Amino acid sequence: MPLTVSLLDAQLSRCRSARHLLEIHAQFLASGLLADAYAASRLLLFTTSATAARLLPQPLHHSLQLFRLVRSPNAFTCNTLLRAALRQGFPHLCFPLYASMPAAPDTYTHPLLAAACAAAGKTVLHVDPSPFYGSLYSSIPLSSLASFLSPEASPPTSSAAAAASDSRTVVVDLHRRSVYSDVETSGAVPEPARRFTIDLVGPRVLYCADEAVDLLLWSGGSHHVEFKSVEGGSLLYWEGCLYPVPDSRQAIFKDPTLKLKEKNILFRFFKLVQAHIAAASASADETREGDASAKIPEEDLDLPFVEFLKKQGLPPKMRA
Repeated sequence: MPLTVSLLDAQLSRCRSARHLLEIHAQFLASGLLADAYAASRLLLFTTSATAARLLPQPLHHSLQLFRLVRSPNAFTCNTLLRAALRQGFPHLCFPLYASMPAAPDTYTHPLLAAACAAAGKTVLHVDPSPFYGSLYSSIPLSSLASFLSPEASPPTSSAAAAASDSRTVVVDLHRRSVYSDVETSGAVPEPARRFTIDLVGPRVLYCADEAVDLLLWSGGSHHVEFKSVEGGSLLYWEGCLYPVPDSRQAIFKDPTLKLKEKNILFRFFKLVQAHIAAASASADETREGDASAKIPEEDLDLPFVEFLKKQGLPPKMRA
């Protein structure tokens, strides 16, 4: 049986010896899962865990060998390796790993690199124009929300002016720009404001198999957030918004985002497909002249699916 991502997770959860782990690696290579970035990140995450450290004599060396075999490593995979080098006492390895990262760093990469610099005995200066860490990906107290929405420019201090006159000092002008062009706030912050924080990015949509879900579970952050499943079997991202994809006649009729003309076009398209399926599934003896004419022409079936939808008159939103 070929190895799949679900079977990989099941086998890793039962792995209790180095020999078993090497057998999983062999199945991983034979199944061609190296091309799957998610599967590769799952295996690499296990090799950098505390369980693998008890099984392997040199777990970091094993993780490096596996990382070199991954065809398309993503930022999560690179960050996993950086974190493993830092935790296992090899912070000096983080610098060449960061310099040769095949993926673009994300918001978790630079904190790991700063921690590696500090562990290697370097002095780390965190320069940020905001009074909180994380830029726009932060969670700030409710009392700080008003100052974040409309920041006030602070005049230069006397110490900054004196430092600017010294040729041996480099002065960096940190000016925090307002995220919003026009903000109006009213009212006072409620009394138990320190019990709440505001996520600046706001509600986020994650796939069930998204790497961010694994990160939340691994870090324990899942205990501090609330998950809510999105209603609807499929979602369409169109012009900056998410729309549920109607999957029945009743859902099309109730969809407020579709105009009446679009609903009629979609109804006709579904009837065409249903008639074609019924005619194609009928036997040769049962096929009548009307059923034969209900089939979609062969030249239309040979068209690319997008071109076929365009030929049926479906608008761009439905073809997406």
